[in-house]
Amino acid sequence: MIRDEHHPPCGSDDDAPAIQAALDAAHGNGGGTVVIPPGRWLVGGPLRVPDNVTLRGVTITASILRRTGGDGPMVEVSAPAGDAPAEGWAVECLTLDGAGSGATCGIEVCGAARYGIIRRVWIRNVAHDGLRCSGGTLEHLCVEGLTLERCGRTGASLLSDDGSAGVFLSEVSVRDFGLRRGTGPAYAGVRLGMRCIISQLHIEPVPPGRVGLLFGAGSDHASVSGLYVGTRGGAPCIVADGVAGVSMSTPAVRYLEPA
Repeated sequence: MIRDEHHPPCGSDDDAPAIQAALDAAHGNGGGTVVIPPGRWLVGGPLRVPDNVTLRGVTITASILRRTGGDGPMVEVSAPAGDAPAEGWAVECLTLDGAGSGATCGIEVCGAARYGIIRRVWIRNVAHDGLRCSGGTLEHLCVEGLTLERCGRTGASLLSDDGSAGVFLSEVSVRDFGLRRGTGPAYAGVRLGMRCIISQLHIEPVPPGRVGLLFGAGSDHASVSGLYVGTRGGAPCIVADGVAGVSMSTPAVRYLEPA
């Protein structure tokens, strides 16, 4: 249960140690919320959100975490090894700016948990994926009001182990993805490998050699409503090879002029 608020002292050349100390203190107290004040705060390495803790800004545009160096994710959510899954976590009301550093992704989720919440978050300027689920049984993932901009590979890559109940995506926008050189399924606006319900997904532009929305193994019986895709140079919009039972309500596809 989220009970207490922690306000880390920010304003140094590297605010990551103070923020991480507040996250760990919240976890040690049985759960809590770490509030990032308004401003642009510099972080020199990944932040790990422990079980039963929320990392929250004041608003999506007021509280900005800007990566200054190092590789790995900007925010990592990983459950400790064990038989029982973690209770859950949340990341809310923040901008995560990779700022051209070595940050490989905005938020990386790995390990088993009962729930995860990402709400009103803007992720931009990361080398690989904006949001990445890279393994572990995640019973429920709710993503609402997420903007992914200038991601080197994929806006959102949502893969999970068997047993995950799935993901709900609502009001998600992907802009300018696939900026790095390369080919294959890693270069998609949204790549799905788990069951999902999608409402209001906007992907634009889809550049040549990329895919807008990719349904992969494990994403059978997905439901999509309110999909808008802008594609350029004949780029494919929606790919669901070998995936059964995808329900899609009148997707809108706009063909853009080549850049």
